[in-house]
Amino acid sequence: PLAGSKVNMKDGGNWSSTVKSSTDGALIDYWYAKPVSMHSFDETVVTIRAKQHNFSFAGREVADGKRIFIRDYGVLLKPVKDATTYADAVAAYQKAQKTVYQKVAELPEQKLERAWSDMPQKGRIYMPVAVEGGRQHFRIRNDANVQISSNWHNRVKGEDSGKCLWPGRELYINFGIPRDNGATTGASIEDGNMPIVTTWYERDGVRYTEDAFATTLVGKLPKEGRVRAEEPQVLMLRFRLTNFGDKPAKITIPIDVKANKAEELVLRDGLIYGKMEQGEALRMYVNANGAASLTANGTQVNCEIGVPSKETREFFINMAFQTLSAPAEIEQLKSLDYTKQHDMIASYWRKRIAQGCQIVTPEPMLNDFYSANITHQLINTENEVGTTERAMPKVGTFYYGVYCNESVMMLSEIDRRGFHDVAQKAYETWLHY
Repeated sequence: PLAGSKVNMKDGGNWSSTVKSSTDGALIDYWYAKPVSMHSFDETVVTIRAKQHNFSFAGREVADGKRIFIRDYGVLLKPVKDATTYADAVAAYQKAQKTVYQKVAELPEQKLERAWSDMPQKGRIYMPVAVEGGRQHFRIRNDANVQISSNWHNRVKGEDSGKCLWPGRELYINFGIPRDNGATTGASIEDGNMPIVTTWYERDGVRYTEDAFATTLVGKLPKEGRVRAEEPQVLMLRFRLTNFGDKPAKITIPIDVKANKAEELVLRDGLIYGKMEQGEALRMYVNANGAASLTANGTQVNCEIGVPSKETREFFINMAFQTLSAPAEIEQLKSLDYTKQHDMIASYWRKRIAQGCQIVTPEPMLNDFYSANITHQLINTENEVGTTERAMPKVGTFYYGVYCNESVMMLSEIDRRGFHDVAQKAYETWLHY
């Protein structure tokens, strides 16, 4: 007990004290651990249990010479050599700035709009699009350009591994949409939750809109919906050009393709080929739709479109993930109709989202975020190469692999949402190996 204290010490380190309009206390000797490793959080926590209330403090904090004042509980913890009295602590507390708890209590009720506006504005990031189950993922970059990676196709061999014909790992397809000198821009996904991406730029009275989604080369989905890992996929792109001006606009959109370096491009019947050392490789098919005029110029293919005042013109690009060479495959690529494929894929994702758990709040942003999250999870949980009985829950779409301590969080979420079949196949992967 402190000198002159009314503390009554009892067996087992317990004590009692009765005070009124005064303070009392006790001296405590305790042992504590001091972590050595910089990544260790193995701190000693001292807990005082009392009839009125319990509280805990970090043992090392007081041992290092700091004071802990808990005003609401009427408690002052301090080193023995610290001469500060309880009254001193109260006086210092009253002069101090408001605590975080006090500041929070004085604020108006928090709402999503205010919370959102208080956060630093975030820039756009890329959006993966793919058919569920497959491993052929397209990256729609934040500037509407496209990137294809053969990373996993090189590391995990499958029937599609030898069909990514470009030097290096990455293939970049760039569209020369005006993005500077005062251009405004925006991006969204269809229904606020589906992997169907719209990116637009507007400058000089013309809006350039790109819509993108993935489908299968055969143009249909299996009965069970999820495709096998190596299923050939195609990126469907629609470019819409809207002239808000009072005069006709003549627009040129250059297309270039880069792997290790910019490829020289060859144009034949709407098909764009890139020249490589071992020959030509098909990169995409452009459906001019009666609106675009195509010309090849070295490392670029220019799409020229005339758009009358207050009107819109559009053209389409079908881009296979793997490099197609068989005439039948190329004809299949050319035959894919944007509208029909869009309707099929949009219908699939709407039904798929509806199969799982939903939340309904007064805030559409929260509802959309919740349902959009599951489409991304399902895309990342692709089927294993060579079988549809096991799935690979990749933490990142393009480079980050299956790491159990992180992937299990994906599977817990997928399972909770009601997609038990996908979760079961992914858990089976770990049991199998």
